[in-house]
Amino acid sequence: MLEPVDEDKPVVLVVDDQTQIRDIFKNYLTPETEVIEAESTATALAAMDDDVDMVVLDRNMAGTSGDDFLDEIRADGFETPVAMVTAVFPGLDIVPMEFDSYLLKPVGRTELRNTVAAVIRRAAVGDPVREYFAILSKVVALESEMQASELDENDDYDELLTELDDIEDEVADELSSMDDGDSAVLVADFSSADDQRIAAVLPD
Repeated sequence: MLEPVDEDKPVVLVVDDQTQIRDIFKNYLTPETEVIEAESTATALAAMDDDVDMVVLDRNMAGTSGDDFLDEIRADGFETPVAMVTAVFPGLDIVPMEFDSYLLKPVGRTELRNTVAAVIRRAAVGDPVREYFAILSKVVALESEMQASELDENDDYDELLTELDDIEDEVADELSSMDDGDSAVLVADFSSADDQRIAAVLPD
């Protein structure tokens, strides 16, 4: 499933302060990708350049914040796709954050590989496909950890749903022009629980 977008292997920057986690993720993602490791956001910022195809980012690290790193690379103009892979349960604070996917640790080999494949491919396809699935990732994360009663009364959550509805038809048109295998990779990081929303944009 995890195939390079181009002939060269995708470069994935794994940012986590735990050596064991970085080693596990590197093992999961090689040999299909080239993995660069960073134990802090300072190290990660020094490693960031246009050759990095994706960032796998922890939120809470000793003395540093993945959230701040994300803000900084966006302020620096990097549109590099980012998957948050973290033990921090998602709350409404994630709504304005510019990431592509949100995974809770522990993360298994298949889940991480599928996420990296999907996020890199969606970034290559571009908007509105990338935007749609980034928003959907937030919706799924919030719905998995928060009560429906909390979300139903929240304007930010409602805005996410509105944004999904606004571009759903456009995304469906984009995906209808793709081969089945390509569209399958785009949604590989979503579980069967998300089938109803995924079905709305996948070709019949």
